[in-house]
Amino acid sequence: MIYLRWQSLVEPQTYVAYIVISEAIQQAMVKPEKAFCTFDSKWITGYRKGVTVGLAPGWISKVWISGPCVSPIEVTR
Repeated sequence: MIYLRWQSLVEPQTYVAYIVISEAIQQAMVKPEKAFCTFDSKWITGYRKGVTVGLAPGWISKVWISGPCVSPIEVTR
């Protein structure tokens, strides 16, 4: 679980969100995937080992998992 607390610069309000990293998301992060890296022109076996959280006004948060040379996947909102 990821706990987020942020202060909006647009609205005079503080937001809180709990993001549950489910078993399915964890399995997607350890699943290998063939990917082409454009910066070195090689095919690799990549993993989605990063978690990105996007925050927006109105208590909206989105979560993606991504990795080097592997396209990100939105996993929850």
